[in-house]
Amino acid sequence: MFLSIIIVNYNTKNLLKNCLGSIRKNGENGNIEIIVIDNGSQDGSVEMIETDFRNIKLIANNSNAGFGQANNQGAKIAQGEYLLFLNSDTEMTDGFLDKLRNDVNDLKNRGAIGFKIANRDGSWQKFCGNFPSFLNLLAESFYLDRIFKGSSKLFYRVLKNDFYQQQQKSDWLSGSCLLINKNLFAKIDGFDEKYFLYVEDVDLCYKVKQAGYDNFYLPLKAVTHFNRSSSPNKTPAIVFSHQNLIYFFRKYYSNTQAPLLKLLFIIKSILYSIIGAVFGILSPRLFTQAKSYFILLTTLISQKKFTQYENSFKK
Repeated sequence: MFLSIIIVNYNTKNLLKNCLGSIRKNGENGNIEIIVIDNGSQDGSVEMIETDFRNIKLIANNSNAGFGQANNQGAKIAQGEYLLFLNSDTEMTDGFLDKLRNDVNDLKNRGAIGFKIANRDGSWQKFCGNFPSFLNLLAESFYLDRIFKGSSKLFYRVLKNDFYQQQQKSDWLSGSCLLINKNLFAKIDGFDEKYFLYVEDVDLCYKVKQAGYDNFYLPLKAVTHFNRSSSPNKTPAIVFSHQNLIYFFRKYYSNTQAPLLKLLFIIKSILYSIIGAVFGILSPRLFTQAKSYFILLTTLISQKKFTQYENSFKK
């Protein structure tokens, strides 16, 4: 079998239905299978799959296992030579699977592969970048990358517009649409399940590089990402991404870098909370952001509180 498409779902019934419909529209055949791992949804997602998409392999978890662990579950039963990890809030571009089949020989001996991802308004998402460093996270936290636009590319964690016009190497690629050889995925032990949500794709790409492979971006439009994170509640994204970046530093970098990054994020959280509280009367968005960064601040100070916050998403 050529390809296993693996989709993790958590309470995104309507988005998932559109996603699966777009794959079906691309043309299913014996060389492709679809695996959906449902993380304890309570919105009728499982029933929808069982009624409308009976040919799909379904794993129905009783609770939210997290993004990485659920993807690993799917990979264990996958029969395809390649694994395509796809977010449930995406819709596949017409003809993408045919182009992927035609380009299969170009995929040999490569690490993870990412593709063009469109926003709902037709603009392109910026979804590739350099591995996180203290410098680029410092620049990103205080908007130095926007002030010094002509600076070295090492100043950037997310690469800019001109990167996405041609095929080239990239340190990390977005897990919202990510292709990897199944044997390589097994060799690097898949996703690190200690990441409940966010940064697990960066970690996977780092392990691919450690295994001696380069990750590649291909300028082939794969999906439109409707991005459930466009929800007004940014707190999960803010909390999990910052906490998981600290874990990433602790895992791969020197002993001094993780504490420094944590200190940076504490300072950032304090400043963002104060600024949002002061100017929130003029901008509800800033006030909402301030509340999210205050929650982040409490989790940075007390790891126990972060664990409690994570557990609230597993129910």
